[in-house]
Amino acid sequence: MCGIFAYLNCNVRRERSYILQVLFNGLRRLEYRGYDSAGVSIDASSVSLPPLVFRQEGNIESLVKSVYQ
Repeated sequence: MCGIFAYLNCNVRRERSYILQVLFNGLRRLEYRGYDSAGVSIDASSVSLPPLVFRQEGNIESLVKSVYQ
């Protein structure tokens, strides 16, 4: 099973920590499906930079720990 959760924030100033929290909470709601890996992608601080992508094997908490390390 897989699940996809998205958060679109257009022209509203938000802290990255808030956006990550929304993404992690959305993924947690899908977690009962039996994740073997998870990931998130957020835009960079500049349009000239590529998006930040985080991937991690295991559950959502493994992903959260890897993002904040």
